Order: sequence, then C-alpha cells, then structure tokens
Amino acid sequence: MPNPFDYQPIIDREPLVLPGDAKAAFWIGVNTEFFQSGKRALSFAEFTAEFDPDPMNVAWREYGSRVGVFRMIEGLADVGAPVTGIVNGAVFEEFPQIIREATEAGWSWVAHGWDNSTLQTFLPDDVEPGYIERVTQTIERATGTRPRGWLGPVLAQSKNTLDLLADAGYDYNLDWGCDDAPFDFNVSNGRLVSVPYSVEVNDIPAFLYQHQTPDQFANTIRAHVDQIVTEGGSHPRVLGLGVHPFLVGQPARFGAFKKIVRELVERDDVFVTTADAVADLYLAQN
Repeated sequence: MPNPFDYQPIIDREPLVLPGDAKAAFWIGVNTEFFQSGKRALSFAEFTAEFDPDPMNVAWREYGSRVGVFRMIEGLADVGAPVTGIVNGAVFEEFPQIIREATEAGWSWVAHGWDNSTLQTFLPDDVEPGYIERVTQTIERATGTRPRGWLGPVLAQSKNTLDLLADAGYDYNLDWGCDDAPFDFNVSNGRLVSVPYSVEVNDIPAFLYQHQTPDQFANTIRAHVDQIVTEGGSHPRVLGLGVHPFLVGQPARFGAFKKIVRELVERDDVFVTTADAVADLYLAQN
C-alpha cells in the first residue's frame, strides 16, 4: 500500500485562513452509533464484555441512544453550537427519532460506516465499494443531502478505502488524526482531503483510559484551544472534537461539557463550525 499522504510539516504549508480572522477552528462531532447484538464493542466493564447477553455494557451504550443523545441535541442547540453528527447508516433504520430531532436542530451529517460492529479493514475487496454506497445512499435518502465526509468505525480502513471514498464522491475523511490543519491524501483519482479529528482530545480516552472528571475534560479542551490560538497568528489550526452520547451525554458529565462549548462559542478568536465547513475552507484556498 502506498503512503496515504506525504510528509508536509505545518510550517511549510500555506496557512488556513479562517473567517473573522479567528486563530483557531473548533467543530464538534457527535458519534451516533448502532452496535450489533452479541458482538464485542467498546465497554464500560471489560470483565463482562465476552458475555452474551451482556446487560452491563449493552445497557451502558444503549443509554446514549435512548437518553444521552437527546440531552446533547437540546443542550448544544441551547448554546448555539453547530454540530456534526457522525452517524452509522443503521441508525437511520434503528433510531429514526434521533435523526428527526437532530436534523430539526440543524445537525450536518458525516458517514460513519453501517454500524460500529463492522470494520472495513476486514471487508473483502469486492464488498467494500457496495458497503460505502449503501451507507451513502441511506443518508442521502433520509436527509436529502449526500454526505461529504467519512469516519470509519473505530477509525478502521482497508488499503482501498481512501481511493474508494474519492471514487464515491466524498470530499474528506477523518480517520488520520495526525495534523492540526487539513491536508490532501494521495488517491488514484479525484481528490480527498483530511479534516482534523483528534484521538487525543476525545471523550473515550478522557473518561475510559485517563479517568478524567467532567471538569478535567473541559479543562483539557480549553487548554488545547488556548494553545492552538496562541499559534494561530502564523498558522490557524483546527480541533475536531469527537464525543459520544453514552459518555458526554451522561447527566454528571454534560453540564461541564455544555459550559465549555458555550465558552468557545462566545470567543471572538475561535471559529465554531462544522466538519463540512472546515473542508470547504481548505478546498477553496488550496
């Protein structure tokens, strides 16, 4: 497999120009997911993760779809934050109420595979093109708009994924979180760019691995944004923040998250936006 992208240090690239002379861009991606029954997945309690049924972990994830996501839809709308819904295709069939409420709240949509139990790394070469098209058509039929961005479930790809996304008309991919600014992938035909999506500042490592408190997670987000703002005079940068309704959507965590998002929305030096808009800025300027 050829290198998916070239080495291009940020100091050697043309700066990304943000609206209003902002020094940093910030976008929120709410991962809205469906997990197949009986398949191991991200777990709260690893010691029961192999059980079938597994009430502890399945119910923990299910809370996000039944309660947490609606708390996030309402709360993020309350602070005026644009939201990018990173959505499994199966959610449109299994949880249509989420799609209805989020669409009414103005969410834009990024494709996130069919479900969070099927990984593209293991799809046969002749199956993956149809898999991508199934997800794409499902979102387009339900929303009236063809998705422009793709995040693989657990950020997994095959050796063909980037070429297939470009062939399918996608503008950007979120899987390669190695930069603070967009960049171009090496694809065989057309064009595909990377939009920053952080695996470091993300609620999964924050709460499950680093055991941060809600206030600590908010402080992490603030510290990250403060740092990239100080660097933004020469090269404005982007934080793409992925969060999950079964984590940030929990009652004890959401208040601190909502507070930091409100703070960023009110800052003049931060452009709070969507993943689509970040891609548009880069494509227009490069």
